[in-house]
Amino acid sequence: MTARDVVAPAAHDHEAAVAFAEQAVDAFATVGYLPAHGSAVAETDGSTLFVSGGIQAWRRWIGEPGPAARAGLQWCVRMNRLADAGRSGFVTSFCMLTAARRGAVPRHEVLADLFTALGLIGVDVARTAFVIPALDDRCGDPLASEALAKLGVDADRIGYAPRRWAAPFGADGPSGPNLFVLLDRTGHGCGPGCAPGCGCGRYLHFWNCEFLDHRGGTDDGAGRIGAPVVDSAGGLERLWSAVTGEDMFAGPLLRPVLSALAAHLPGDPDRAGAVADHARSLALLLAAGIAPAARGQGHVARRLARRAGWLLIEAGSDPGALRPAVLAAQACNRAVADFGVASATALGWLDAEIGHCREGAAHGALLFHRWTHGRSAGADITRLVFRLRAERGVPLSLLRRWAARDGFTLDEQTLQALLDAERASSRSPALTAQVAARWAARTSQSTTPARR
Repeated sequence: MTARDVVAPAAHDHEAAVAFAEQAVDAFATVGYLPAHGSAVAETDGSTLFVSGGIQAWRRWIGEPGPAARAGLQWCVRMNRLADAGRSGFVTSFCMLTAARRGAVPRHEVLADLFTALGLIGVDVARTAFVIPALDDRCGDPLASEALAKLGVDADRIGYAPRRWAAPFGADGPSGPNLFVLLDRTGHGCGPGCAPGCGCGRYLHFWNCEFLDHRGGTDDGAGRIGAPVVDSAGGLERLWSAVTGEDMFAGPLLRPVLSALAAHLPGDPDRAGAVADHARSLALLLAAGIAPAARGQGHVARRLARRAGWLLIEAGSDPGALRPAVLAAQACNRAVADFGVASATALGWLDAEIGHCREGAAHGALLFHRWTHGRSAGADITRLVFRLRAERGVPLSLLRRWAARDGFTLDEQTLQALLDAERASSRSPALTAQVAARWAARTSQSTTPARR
């Protein structure tokens, strides 16, 4: 049994989550970072992926007079690895603790304060490891290497990996190298070449430092700016794992959501984790007034809702189980970072997406039976399966299960060719322009705002 199988919540999960968040912010206040308060979501954030975490929410602060360091919480949504949600330590949304600093401060001073704050939170700093960007077989940030050495970090706790410089403000804003902070969870490598950054599971990546002291791309000194910024941040969920050594889904930030799903997804921790993750991201999006739609931020909400609904259907459960999970996530989100509440209208949007999944499953099963009726066992129904997926939205995993149940076969090579052709067609400039024109025409006639 894994930690994620234990779904019964602690008596005061919300209180525990709040206490941990306050402890983390207070730890940085101890080393001079002024606690920052305000909206959990950047009000001007119109990005497709609802990226509101980190320094993005504090753009105005960068150029204003006042305290040179601040720490606070924002929520963040990421969709770049949706298939990994619920496993591999990946979540599509997380509560970001950001500790940002303005001005020219030596790397070793920034890192010394970070080590102190992490120690106060409960991280065993002696077990931390680091990954520095590598450029053309050389260190991409010699200053970070020197700073770590000055702080007594042994060379075997430092790894190097090719990585672009961070540029959170775009091509014209400050940019610079980043430093990954990891926790050595086991102390034992997978082999002679195991080093910080190895994907064997030994290391937990829980913190980033971006040293934004250049203008434009990477270089060896030219282009340094006079008002550098350090963007230091990590998700509370991973930070909790670094402190406790437990799966992040067993912590107070996610456990209440899993508990709401316990009766619907027993014995399936990865699927339960994925649905719980999607429910929390949906709680954030719906509370921000983002309606599920075909494009933009609405597409993110729709994709999460429908994927969660289908995951429940594939497990033999009703997709309606998503609604109480979203409400449980909303309660926890509000407790930690004072996030908003989804309106009755927003919950109606969610119910509509749940209904779409429910009706799609029923209609898809009917069409599957109708289209395959009379075919002999072993018949190739690859093109029928692809058509059901493309026209009705039935997931391939469910269609494969139906085909296996009824004794039909699928030609995986043909199926992959069809998927590749569909993907190429969807990316054609002509189709993109056509879809954009249709969307513009529809939205110009709509009177329903996409956001609050």
